[in-house]
Amino acid sequence: MFGRAFYPSTSSLILLLNIIVGTSSALAIEQPSYSVSEKHRFEGDTIEIRNYAPYLVAETTVETENFNEASSEGFKRLAAYIFGENNGNVEMDMTAPVETKRPEKMEMTAPVSSGGAPGAWVIRFMMPSRYTIETLPTPNDDRITIVEIPARTVAVLPFSGRWTLANFAEHTDRLQRFLARKKIARQGEPNVARYNMPLTPWFLRTNEIQIDIER
Repeated sequence: MFGRAFYPSTSSLILLLNIIVGTSSALAIEQPSYSVSEKHRFEGDTIEIRNYAPYLVAETTVETENFNEASSEGFKRLAAYIFGENNGNVEMDMTAPVETKRPEKMEMTAPVSSGGAPGAWVIRFMMPSRYTIETLPTPNDDRITIVEIPARTVAVLPFSGRWTLANFAEHTDRLQRFLARKKIARQGEPNVARYNMPLTPWFLRTNEIQIDIER
């Protein structure tokens, strides 16, 4: 025919996603559905216990210890997928938040290594709820997988601030201290949820640390 389909460059994708996420209030970007069952005050923060409904995600694992490198690379892969690099050339709506976590059995709060074996991070985009696992287009990039996140109960600590591993580790530690104080058992690795575009001033950003819990 006429060769490989044209797809926008990575820089174009990021710029477009910045515009989309930056105007989320007008476009009503879809987020996972949940209800809040409890609210607690702890060390000046409000911590919520949420009950999430199941949802689908596209996820990719980036083999690097560096959080920023992993976030950037994972974002590019997933952005390309939702903007048409799939078996149907289907463009899908952006959702929020962008989720980042360690693979299971790796601690997010472990010190950043300056050498030795590299670590890894899992980056996730929620898929629009109109899709099922059968109707979602298949990614062209075999590093991306579609995963169903089951219904679950989650402890959530919202906060603003810069997207640094130190900032995320500080708030993760705070949420873990809350769970220990309340004798609530955690399940799995902490998750960083980011709701804003990179150009949003740090003091206006909405971030969360989320930890699945037993209830």
